[in-house]
Amino acid sequence: MRKKISLPSLIQFSVTLATGLFGPTSRMEDVLCARRSARNEEEDMTKKIYVGNLPFSATEDQVRDLFSPHGTVSSVSLITDRETGRPRGFGFIEIDGGVEKAISELNDYEMDGRNLKVNEARPREGGQGSRT
Repeated sequence: MRKKISLPSLIQFSVTLATGLFGPTSRMEDVLCARRSARNEEEDMTKKIYVGNLPFSATEDQVRDLFSPHGTVSSVSLITDRETGRPRGFGFIEIDGGVEKAISELNDYEMDGRNLKVNEARPREGGQGSRT
């Protein structure tokens, strides 16, 4: 039978373990600051952004121009229907730097009468369609 550990005991154990691994608290704080810094640098790396509710008339150049002021756009991919070739009204942008600013400023931005939906792209989940 497993013994339940209380949250305060678990926290104390974690602090004790961390102090043993990293030395005094100041060293542990240095490690945490370095992790925060690495996380901030990671935010500035290339990220994929989802853009939904695009006008069907939108072109890759128009979307690139819209996102360019926020960072370096490395790719624009507007999704089309496989059978008809018509635009599906959404796409993905890969951008270096300024990701959070681009998302906050362009979400609900009106483009040709349509309010864009802009957020960080999520990994694809199993869909209905077949990839052939």
